[in-house]
Amino acid sequence: KNNHVSPKCGCPDPIERKIIIQGVNYCLEFPVIFYNNNTAKKIAENLPINGKINKWAEGLYFSTDIDICQHSEETSDIEIGEITYWPENKAISIFYGPTFSDHDHNAIPISASIKIGKTVAKSQLLKKVSIGDKIEIR
Repeated sequence: KNNHVSPKCGCPDPIERKIIIQGVNYCLEFPVIFYNNNTAKKIAENLPINGKINKWAEGLYFSTDIDICQHSEETSDIEIGEITYWPENKAISIFYGPTFSDHDHNAIPISASIKIGKTVAKSQLLKKVSIGDKIEIR
């Protein structure tokens, strides 16, 4: 287990998986620790999940077929490195830098999202990802 990531959301036994992003001339692979909440569990049950990358500010996201309605878990308080489920678009987002925030450690999603995990992927690597690159969480 990856002990240097301390998930929030009261996760006594985190689920560790990996994310793979495949571009034209590169392949990134990095761990993700899923939080212990209902939405994260539902996402983990549906792995592997594949998609094509879109970008917004300093975040990556991709659409899924997963439809989860957990309004009680929604928030706009996201930290850099967190992975969220975006119910409005049935998408998964990875925030690697501040998105229109005054704080270096915060990201602001387009609309309320649900925190599902955390990654230690380096932001300078994620910045190089292009729209349309393939992503898989497994």
